[in-house]
Amino acid sequence: MPFNRPKPLEIIKIKQETPRIKSFRFKSEEITSESHPGQFLMLTPITYKDEVPIAIASVFGSEFEVAVTKVGDCTTALHEKRIGDRIGVRGPYGNCYNLFGEHTLIFNGGYGSAVNRYPAEVLRKEDKEVTVAVGAKTKADLLYCGVFDSIGCDVHVTTEDGSADREGIVTDILPELFELKVDLVLICGPELMAYKVVKEAKKRNIPSQVCNERITKCAMGVCGACDLGGRRTCKEGHIASGEELLKTEFGKVTRDKTGSRVSLLHGSENISFEPLKPLARRKDPLLEMKVDWLYYPNTVMNASGSGFASGWLYRLARAGAGAVVTKSIGPEPREGYNGPNFIEYELEKWANAMGLPNTGIENYRIELQELKPALEPARIPIDVSIFGKGIDGYRHVGLHAVEYGADALEINASCPHTELKSVEADPDFLKDITKAVVEIAHPKQVLVSVKLSPNIDYIESAKAAEEGGADAIVLTNALRVKPTYDFPGFTDLTILGNPTGFGGGSWKAVAEKSERALAEAYREIDVPIFNVGGISWKNIVDRFLLGATGCQMATVFAYAQPEEVFRKCTSVLRKYVRSNGYGNVKEIIGTGNKR
Repeated sequence: MPFNRPKPLEIIKIKQETPRIKSFRFKSEEITSESHPGQFLMLTPITYKDEVPIAIASVFGSEFEVAVTKVGDCTTALHEKRIGDRIGVRGPYGNCYNLFGEHTLIFNGGYGSAVNRYPAEVLRKEDKEVTVAVGAKTKADLLYCGVFDSIGCDVHVTTEDGSADREGIVTDILPELFELKVDLVLICGPELMAYKVVKEAKKRNIPSQVCNERITKCAMGVCGACDLGGRRTCKEGHIASGEELLKTEFGKVTRDKTGSRVSLLHGSENISFEPLKPLARRKDPLLEMKVDWLYYPNTVMNASGSGFASGWLYRLARAGAGAVVTKSIGPEPREGYNGPNFIEYELEKWANAMGLPNTGIENYRIELQELKPALEPARIPIDVSIFGKGIDGYRHVGLHAVEYGADALEINASCPHTELKSVEADPDFLKDITKAVVEIAHPKQVLVSVKLSPNIDYIESAKAAEEGGADAIVLTNALRVKPTYDFPGFTDLTILGNPTGFGGGSWKAVAEKSERALAEAYREIDVPIFNVGGISWKNIVDRFLLGATGCQMATVFAYAQPEEVFRKCTSVLRKYVRSNGYGNVKEIIGTGNKR
């Protein structure tokens, strides 16, 4: 199992590899025993709040090496460390290369050698033939060429200024290298370079695997920031088949820290792709339900913190979600906090401090307009989580979300590590916000819910939201927590990147409070309750018995693929309803918690 809480590891060796790259060596048998070629670690300088994904460059018994390129504030802080200093390390994460065949061709562009040294070493230890192409701007920028040569690889070098070997870029030598008889191509480097190599490999029917780079925050497959065509890069797509990637936005669009699309070809404007395939309508008489006028194929869905991109939300719907809930969207683009953003601060107790990163509602239009035509035939609602500054801010975002195709609006009034925590704490203010959103949503038959946390008097706030016209209450948002390091020399130093150190506790951290809040709220309010907090197929029936009309999940995606999550959740609900003689899941709501 990976370390999911940053573990302070002592630096035992540092080497200046190039003017911008230093390699760092550490000792940790726990990490090396779990490591595979292509995987990455999350590194934090500890004394500077941020975290970056760095590939495992090599493993030597119980020691491992990483190569860090100085490109920003966090990596600059890492470069300032000395032998004997400690760096926070968690992982290893991501999937790994599937190494096969007798001859592998490796393309390294830019700093790709930092990733592809490890698989080259493994292949050479197995006496497999390896050809390596390395490209850089100048001779001084070349990384690990001597290592590749020393282990017996056939190395081909290109530099843009001609200061080493051939002048040009690494893709210039594609034709001659593809004349070799190779079984597999591994690629790491700038995306446009990788895209070109994949296309050439496909022409020759040679399998290729690419190390992808996307914004990585949680590293556990929960937040959705690293989506690439419905794949969570941090979880199952860090290494991906080239042919599969060609079916996505790979080589066309990446995303910035807000989640907004950035064209790789034409600057920063949004571009669209092939339409998502419309999903067929699912008929499930045991689980389908209407809440007011809104139909749900089932009421098992994701929670709002677990994704924003159309590809990822489409995957959740295809996996069996009865609705999809977007990440909270505000009026303007927002990058969120520095890392660490998501850690396991105690066993199965998680804390996140994302800081509400989002594209801004106007940039989010393209995601909704891609998603809507694909989900509408299946009657799978799109619930847009919204926030804003003051009543006008919530109204502004809600108005645009309705215009862009939202079937429901979830008012985020309770994010425990941002300014929103004050909204739910003021019932009168919350009532006015709810009323304003309802006024723009109900004429379009768009459902309105309000999300509350266990950090305040949620009954009073729920009643205020109900008085404001809310159609449903979402209970609960995360528990407010403040994880600290407990390693010698770091006592009471906060871990999370939020400047205050606070985050939202999830999974087992909030499960008991979520159940209690659900039970109490069901007895006190009349509108439906969508329950959140520590839910999986193991306890979902219990939540319905306590009064949940539906359940939302997020952290469970760190433990299981969404296809497994929704299949098991709907299966256990269906079995309980049928075996106990009920005709529909609605009949079991609250049967274990009489009003």
